[in-house]
Amino acid sequence: MGAPSCTSRNSISRQLASLPGVTNGNYNASDPGEHNYGVAYTCNTKPKIGATFKIPGASNWTNLKFKATGPDGISIPATAPSSISGDIVTMPVTESTTALPNTIKYYNKADSTAFKLDWQMSVDGGTTWATINSTKHTVYVTLADPASSLSSSNYFESVFEIGCREANGMSGSATDSTVKGVVTDAIFGDFASRNVKRVDGTQLTYYHVYTTPVTTTAGLLSTGDGECGSWTSLFLDIRKAQGITDTSDYVKIEAITGDGFIVNNWTFSGSGNSGDTDYPYLNLPVTPLSTAFIGTSSYNWLYAEVTDATGIPGEGNANPASWFENHQMAYVNGQYYDPSYGIKHPDLADIQTSLAGFYLGPGSYPVNEATVNLDLNGNGNKTDTGVSTTVILFTKTPSTLNLIQHTDTY
Repeated sequence: MGAPSCTSRNSISRQLASLPGVTNGNYNASDPGEHNYGVAYTCNTKPKIGATFKIPGASNWTNLKFKATGPDGISIPATAPSSISGDIVTMPVTESTTALPNTIKYYNKADSTAFKLDWQMSVDGGTTWATINSTKHTVYVTLADPASSLSSSNYFESVFEIGCREANGMSGSATDSTVKGVVTDAIFGDFASRNVKRVDGTQLTYYHVYTTPVTTTAGLLSTGDGECGSWTSLFLDIRKAQGITDTSDYVKIEAITGDGFIVNNWTFSGSGNSGDTDYPYLNLPVTPLSTAFIGTSSYNWLYAEVTDATGIPGEGNANPASWFENHQMAYVNGQYYDPSYGIKHPDLADIQTSLAGFYLGPGSYPVNEATVNLDLNGNGNKTDTGVSTTVILFTKTPSTLNLIQHTDTY
């Protein structure tokens, strides 16, 4: 007997390479390389399910019918085959007589919560029935239809799995502010654990590689690592898969003065030797900047009065990158949700407490060689003054707010 093909209201894409279902003709999807894929429906809708069976001698039966019962009252009515070819019998896609629960649900084929269908067959047109088999499936039931702004190309299984798993059992209108807040907080609970996993069990990471270029949900799920934009997109896409949206929900945070900021923790040595009263600390990055300054998991300096130390852990990473021109997060329910770190903030001032300081640069600046003990101009000594050098200047986080946000609708 083959696993049924569930016609989902919300079709799901795998974030991994497309893999076959049943490949060896034994009509189950449990062998290596075969998959029993999850499907998604909207709550309080009637699922449509079709199936293919392998029945020896099927062509000798002229009055076959099939039916099934499932969890939460799901019932597929008696249905005649649409085709019989040798031993292969196809039951057409048939709508359940009852609807799915009016709640978010997560049916996991791997445990007792599976969407289990118990199949029966009749050879006399439905007068008598015999139990033939059971099949188990992963099914995601969403709060509402996915938001129209969620591209179907982002219908990744992980997006549905995380949302339905974390908000399992919750109900209400996707436009009600209270419901939106409760479901959003439930979803964010997975991010707060800093152990967000792709549906295949792979843990996702934030800046595991400091030079990651990944900025999208698709990229994060594909590579397993991404920067703040990809993590914010994933969080908001999970909400959208539940039909939850907001305007002005995507924020980019930048420095008011300075070119960027550094996230805790960084160590400041002494009182600084830059000579600039506003940005007193002096660092000389390894050049060329495009290839040498930022390494896989470190910042590389010729000279440094400010150095990176283990600080705020990010998703799947105890010490992610922490030198930024900006940082991106979600703003919903009157709060800032930072999925990259799994932290919520009430306001910009609270966000600023997560920063060690602000910086200027990289740029050219006059440096005294004796200060840094380097021959900066290559003339064979370390005594020249005012040598134009590529630098980054730092200051500690001030007591006054130095952050501004730019808002957009995701």
